[in-house]
Amino acid sequence: MTHRFAYAAVVPVAGVSQADLVLRARAWAQRAASAGQVPVLATGPDTEVVRTTAARPFAYDWGGKALLCELRYTATISVRAGRYKYELKDFVLVEPGAGRYPDSTTPAETYYNGSFHPYNDRASRFQVTMRTCFTETVNEELARLQEDMRKPVRTARSE
Repeated sequence: MTHRFAYAAVVPVAGVSQADLVLRARAWAQRAASAGQVPVLATGPDTEVVRTTAARPFAYDWGGKALLCELRYTATISVRAGRYKYELKDFVLVEPGAGRYPDSTTPAETYYNGSFHPYNDRASRFQVTMRTCFTETVNEELARLQEDMRKPVRTARSE
């Protein structure tokens, strides 16, 4: 299996202007963006698109030791006439390097597509743990995105 994970949906938002949806999309993208990343706004015919490279902390248990890494992904939100479409894709796990060793980057699909072959029972449990943590983290991020797109953005004018 060589597919890449992608989560996408079109969500209607009745009674909210396109300008307000764009503000909401930009606010979410700024919160979700990786350090040093700036969300990009592109405008097309009747559509505005916000893109960013996003990151979330990703913790997992390895032999009783909690390890922290980062889940990075590409996020795109397209806003058009009372609805928005989101797409999250290109998920990678980034584990911090130690000393002279660089960060380790692994596509999230590795633990699903047969690239990771558990060599013992402990490795099998690790694979299940990674799958579970990935699913929970992505579901939390999707819920946060949808919640943020429902709420008005506070601006200096609205306060």
